[in-house]
Amino acid sequence: LRVLRASRDERVRVALGRVVAELVTLRSLSLGVAGRLAAGEDPVVPAAIVKDLGARFEQSLPGIAQDLVALAPTLAEGADGFRRVLGSLVLLAP
Repeated sequence: LRVLRASRDERVRVALGRVVAELVTLRSLSLGVAGRLAAGEDPVVPAAIVKDLGARFEQSLPGIAQDLVALAPTLAEGADGFRRVLGSLVLLAP
């Protein structure tokens, strides 16, 4: 049982590490675009890339949450709150 818990904890740490690393990178890229705008430049291509990467990141979050908790999302009445929220997120993901 301890081995299973340790492997699950490690999986959670790895997944959260990846999410944080991607979020930090997106923030850095966004600040770069903001800096270019402040300098009077027109960063159309970098802004479009950051927007696309941000949308992909946002779309990945419900799937990551579902994998980590190993629960099926649902919109069914009477289901626990987390599964219903997860169901809504999966349904509404862009």
